[in-house]
Amino acid sequence: MRKKNHLLIIRFSAMGDVAMTVPVIKALVAQHPKLKITVVSKAFLQPLFATIPNVSFFCCRDNAKTQRYSRTLQIV
Repeated sequence: MRKKNHLLIIRFSAMGDVAMTVPVIKALVAQHPKLKITVVSKAFLQPLFATIPNVSFFCCRDNAKTQRYSRTLQIV
């Protein structure tokens, strides 16, 4: 089996919940320097991830469609 080297994190909840992922992501990057991480969240949270190496950030609009999509992902 081929080793995976890209992780997608989708988080649309409150700022505190998203902020708590930062130390986890930093630890992952430190332990796995070849790992690429993409974070999808609300635009105003982008600065939390700006200084973490190997992390790309994509912002998503905060609207009803995003909330429905987030709920669907939680069910899966």
